[in-house]
Amino acid sequence: MRELVSAFDLGAAEAAVTQAARIVLILLLAWILQRIASRIIRAFHAYMAGRARGDELTRMGTVERVLRYAATVVIAVLAGTLVLGELGISVAPILATAGIAGIAIGFGAQSLIKDYFNGFFLLVEDQLRQDDVVEIAGRGGKVEEMTLRHVRLRDFDGNVYFVPNSEIKVVLNRTRDYAQAVMDAAVKSSQTLDEAYAAMREVAAQLRR
Repeated sequence: MRELVSAFDLGAAEAAVTQAARIVLILLLAWILQRIASRIIRAFHAYMAGRARGDELTRMGTVERVLRYAATVVIAVLAGTLVLGELGISVAPILATAGIAGIAIGFGAQSLIKDYFNGFFLLVEDQLRQDDVVEIAGRGGKVEEMTLRHVRLRDFDGNVYFVPNSEIKVVLNRTRDYAQAVMDAAVKSSQTLDEAYAAMREVAAQLRR
């Protein structure tokens, strides 16, 4: 009887060690995949940055952050599913519950889903970038940050707006490729146009400095 109990304990210990080794292997493979994905994304970013113009580098940075986030989520979900399987927890009920909960949440989070979809197309279509001066959703200012969820906008009074991407219907970009400032200048009738132009150039040079 004692020999049977000892054999059972030894078998349970071996099974536990094997299970722990498999879990460690899964986590190690997930870490390796994450590193590989990061290197691939960095190489892709470097390749695209080498071909992009100077004003497109901010867009490449945003694309890199989005790809890193997506790769991390996918790898974490796969690794978590495999670990639960090794622990003897069936993932089928979890997936079924997640599907039902996803449908319920989807009805209540339609605006959030629209934010992500709009943010994705804003990024792909290159409608605005970080540091652009734009007018969106009735607000104007400089784009400080752009994510799939929102655009952080700072106006010229220093106020910060977080504009959900689903609220962006029309984008007025004031700094794409070039920018112009149209100003009205009153000139006395006694002055010549050459004198007026000279005064304007002097003021512009001072502003530029």
